Order: sequence, then C-alpha cells, then structure tokens
Amino acid sequence: MQSFVLERPLYQQTLWFIRRYPSFKEKYNDSIRLGGSMAGGPKPSLPGSSVENAAMRRVTISIQIDVVDRALAKIPEGYRQGVFEYVVYRKRYPDYASLNTWKMWKQRFVYYVAEELGWIN
Repeated sequence: MQSFVLERPLYQQTLWFIRRYPSFKEKYNDSIRLGGSMAGGPKPSLPGSSVENAAMRRVTISIQIDVVDRALAKIPEGYRQGVFEYVVYRKRYPDYASLNTWKMWKQRFVYYVAEELGWIN
C-alpha cells in the first residue's frame, strides 16, 4: 500500500505552493488581458524581447496551475472543493464527511501536488 506521508519541510513547501494557486490564476489572467508585453507597451519582435519573456512567464504560470489542477483531479469529486478551500483559504471542511476522511484526502492532495512537481519519486 502506498504511503502518502511527506517529510515536514516538503509538506510545508508544497502547502505554500498550493496556497499560491489564486495568485497564479490572477497573474495568468492578467498576462492574457495585458497582451504580449504584459506591460501594455510596444511589442517588439526581437529574440529575447519582452513579448518572448512574457510568453515564457505565461507558460511557467500555466504549468504551475496545471500541477494543482491535475493533483486535484486525483481526489474524488465530492471532496475536491472542500479540500481545496481548506488548504488554500483555510475554510472549514463541510459536514458531510468525517474529519479523518477530510484529513486523508488533504494529505493525498498535498502528496499528489509534490509528486506532480517532481519533488518526490
């Protein structure tokens, strides 16, 4: 049987990564809204330009968002929102499952994110 236990420093690091999810989404949406340069200025076409840098930042942010989304998809649908909101916003778990069940799925979610990031084998 698989163990979903992470060493404490890695567990904490992964939690903080997950808690940055709303800011990843905001940065990604801002980058789309502002266009190629992410600054609203001219859009040069030279290699290494701000357009290229903005595109690379957008790809990096997209990957970070996808990591959390893929890990969350491994959690049964009925627990996803409760686990996500507990980890990110520190909201109480809903009352339709036991606390131990919620803790189990939270632990697995954090583990899955660390796994998706390549921080564990």
